[in-house]
Amino acid sequence: MNYAIDHVEAVLGLVVLVIGVLTSIAGGLAWYRSKIAQDVERKRDFNHLKNNYKQLSANVDDLWTQNDARFDHLFRQIDRIEIKLDPDKTIPHFKAPQRNP
Repeated sequence: MNYAIDHVEAVLGLVVLVIGVLTSIAGGLAWYRSKIAQDVERKRDFNHLKNNYKQLSANVDDLWTQNDARFDHLFRQIDRIEIKLDPDKTIPHFKAPQRNP
């Protein structure tokens, strides 16, 4: 009878060992999957930031261009007003300073 009890204990020990190994492997796979998911999230976040930066840069350039056009228009109007006030005076066209790219 002792032989049967020892045999059952050995089988149970082996089953527990197999379950332990399987859960360890499953835990390792879950950790690896989580690590990969975090890397993908970081890359996606970085790409979002990069695209937002590009969009902000394009918007700033567009605003700068619009402001240049507005100032050029204002300078032309000021030139016209000055010529109307003093028709004998020649006023060279004032060109707004350009932004360095």
